Amino acid sequence: MAVDNFQLTYLTDGSPYLLLTPTALTFTPSLKEKTVNIKGGNLTNDITLSGTSAFSLSRTTITAAEAMATGGVDVIVTSSATGNLPNDSLILSCGTLRNKVVLTVAESPITVSTAGLFYDQSLPAAMSINVGGDLFSNVALTAPIGITLSESSVSAVDAKAGKAITATWDQVTRLENKYIHLTSGLKKDSVLLFAVNDNVISTWDADNAEVTPSKLTDFGWSQTLADGITDGPVVFNEYNITGGSRLVPAANAAHTYHGKTWIGHRVAYLRAWGSPATNVFNLSVNLEANKTYVFRAVSAWHNNETTPTFTYAVNTAKANLGTTLGSQSVLCTVKQQSEDFGFEFTPTTTATHYLTVASNTINDAMFGVDYLAIYPKVPAGPTAVDQTEGSDILVYPTVTDGSIRVDLGEKSGFISVYDITGKRIQFKAVNSSIETLTLPSTGMYIIEIKTATANKTAKVIRLN
Repeated sequence: MAVDNFQLTYLTDGSPYLLLTPTALTFTPSLKEKTVNIKGGNLTNDITLSGTSAFSLSRTTITAAEAMATGGVDVIVTSSATGNLPNDSLILSCGTLRNKVVLTVAESPITVSTAGLFYDQSLPAAMSINVGGDLFSNVALTAPIGITLSESSVSAVDAKAGKAITATWDQVTRLENKYIHLTSGLKKDSVLLFAVNDNVISTWDADNAEVTPSKLTDFGWSQTLADGITDGPVVFNEYNITGGSRLVPAANAAHTYHGKTWIGHRVAYLRAWGSPATNVFNLSVNLEANKTYVFRAVSAWHNNETTPTFTYAVNTAKANLGTTLGSQSVLCTVKQQSEDFGFEFTPTTTATHYLTVASNTINDAMFGVDYLAIYPKVPAGPTAVDQTEGSDILVYPTVTDGSIRVDLGEKSGFISVYDITGKRIQFKAVNSSIETLTLPSTGMYIIEIKTATANKTAKVIRLN
């Protein structure tokens, strides 16, 4: 038995009724007109339509005959709202019948094409970001000293189409986790800024040679087994080859950083087999004795394997066979999502050292290195305590036996811990609202928190 050609028919008991399609309309600053179809049955009265001052209607009266005719009547609703309206209504009355169409006006968030811009002395001083959004008001942009913006305001019209803004670094000012702020009414977004002009590994990606036959081995990279001498199983291929360890164009990486597309100029894929004890990548770097350096990296898990942990370290020898001066491990849980790495260290000798990268996976795991920097630390640490800016950020308890909690107020950001001498002993990028830290020993510490919208420092004492 086959059944076909169904037709749905609205059946009533003979009482008058109204049918509205759709029953809700959503408008944006640029989408101002929408249509609702009105039908009825068993009507003996005309239909009256009424809205609020934020909306105008192409019809305010519909006769019963029009509503009951085939196809009903289309009414154009036009928004004149200048701000968000979460729950307005178009009211329809027909005798004792009442019905409504819910009217909502909502602007979009500000959109910005990248969450972070990273500069150093061998990267372009000018980088472009795209600002967009369907907004009621213009987007205001502010940048810290050291960054010049091509425009400080983007009109709502330009934002709807998308507007390119150039952010130019002066190549002098050091910017460690500062922000470009974007504001339109109550809507906000930001772009992280990082810029140093004394990155001692600024040419790690074959800068100015990003063409075939460039190889990572041409610029200080090696891969060794546990003995630090024997080459590892990974093949170092030429620029932009599809296999092995190689340099690739940033446009081909498809990485994200803090939820937005990575905009950068350096990407190296390191194809790792084996555990950290047997298979390590090494990048040679010349360092001075008794000078404190800061290491900063942005790196992604590209493909292959599941949730690998990657470890950066600075060691006096290849394959971490010497003295490790600093290290950080990060569990990568989302493919092509870049994570932050950072730590400080102080060499005891002036010599060639090695930045090492290792994976905990036994099989193949591709590591996407988006940005690397090692640079001398500026001696001065934070001096202010309990700044009023960022008062919604909480650090507690301020007297502790070891652990403290940092409440970022539903934000992401960066946390630094300084000892009493001003030396930064911990650095952490966080994407959760609450973070727990452990202070290493008895003493006083300064906790510095930076988010896209606030900065705060707080003094904490560990008693034992």
